[in-house]
Amino acid sequence: MKALFIILFFTIYSFNAFAAEDKETIKENITNDIKNNLQKDKEEKEKKKKKKKKTSENSSNTEDNKNTNNSNKSNVNNSSNKNNNTNNYNSNKNNNTNSQNNNSNGAKNINNSTMSENDVSAQNSYPPEKGSNEGASKTEYLWRLKGVLTDEGDIFSFKARYNFQYWEPTFIEGADIDTTTISYASFDLSLLKGFFQFRYETSFGGSSLADQQKLFKERSKKDSWEKLVANLEFPFSILSGYFKTRFYFSYTQEIFMGTVKANQDKTYISRDQNEDPFDFLAGEEISFSTKFQDFILGIRSQTKGLELINLGFFYTRYEKPYSLTMGDNQSSKYIFDSLFQGGGLFLAFADRFENFKYSLDVKFGMGSIYLRGIDLYVEDVLGQEDASIGYLDTKFNLTFFKSMYHNIVSFYLSTDFRYRKFFVMYESEVEVEDENGNVENEYETETIFLNSDFIVTIFAGFSILF
Repeated sequence: MKALFIILFFTIYSFNAFAAEDKETIKENITNDIKNNLQKDKEEKEKKKKKKKKTSENSSNTEDNKNTNNSNKSNVNNSSNKNNNTNNYNSNKNNNTNSQNNNSNGAKNINNSTMSENDVSAQNSYPPEKGSNEGASKTEYLWRLKGVLTDEGDIFSFKARYNFQYWEPTFIEGADIDTTTISYASFDLSLLKGFFQFRYETSFGGSSLADQQKLFKERSKKDSWEKLVANLEFPFSILSGYFKTRFYFSYTQEIFMGTVKANQDKTYISRDQNEDPFDFLAGEEISFSTKFQDFILGIRSQTKGLELINLGFFYTRYEKPYSLTMGDNQSSKYIFDSLFQGGGLFLAFADRFENFKYSLDVKFGMGSIYLRGIDLYVEDVLGQEDASIGYLDTKFNLTFFKSMYHNIVSFYLSTDFRYRKFFVMYESEVEVEDENGNVENEYETETIFLNSDFIVTIFAGFSILF
């Protein structure tokens, strides 16, 4: 009987210890974590600033003392030199007049020699004149992109391309995130400018063939509105000499799939607010799908078929599993289905050099992180502490291109790196006391890491168009 009582006691204790918490408790814990982590970051950076200020003052005092010692040393040397000069004067006074004249003439010759050397040195310091054509270079070759990536040949086109894509999301402590790595080859055949089309794809390396095929199928699904606004340009443009400027609206999407495997017991809160949190035990896996969506409204300036400058407004959104992260602190006990959003201004620049083309896109604005299951916006909690969320998105592309036979045959290799980042922004105020006892207020914008997503894309191939 006693043994049965002990077993029953431990059973009830284990159930209470590992049972998932209710949403209100989780929401309260996360809210406290946000405030505590923010306060901790403020205190740590305040200490660093005060220490830095004190070190700077000590360094300044040391430099002043050093200058004072040098000044004293210089005075001693000057006094010694003065005594020596006096002795030399008295000694030279006893010399005859001829000796003085000879010394005077010798000094004059030395001075003239020194001036002549300085004049030569000054003349040599000027750069030699160059001919008007020296160093000049002109690139007559214009890089044509027709048909390489999007257009089709008028009669026949064949394209073979290898594609690689990998996504690295923010890590979750005590869990492994495995995303589907794309590694496949595609072959496209088109006749009569797309009247007849054939496409074949095969995968090798990367994730399993079944996972990649599943991802291919998911990416091929597009709503009618997504196809309509994929790359919509308004039918009017502004011509200004060498440039042509046009307003446009762009929509792009990238879909990824993956799994989260728990190495420690955790609590998972799904996107469905009507569903209770559940225990996510060590060894269990959860599959997920993430769609990165980007909307752009801006102006595009072009010259001879190459986009030079794009600028305007952007909006981005995507969902994924996430544990609240603030710098080095993470609430890894909980995993949320979370919505990430960002919006603001963007600037894109592209240029070419012979067979190379490069572009840089930068997006910066305000961000939002929504923990769906507990109906909590992280920025709302930060707003109570006079802080907000910033968003930074950078994308760099480098492409090599070579065409032959009047652009009928083309080879290309392209690499694309994209980094998305969400971070806390707040203004810190530190009171620092100087050596005179005066108190100074210093203000500075501080940041705390929240989330990042890194995507690398590589593709290479060749095309035949005519």
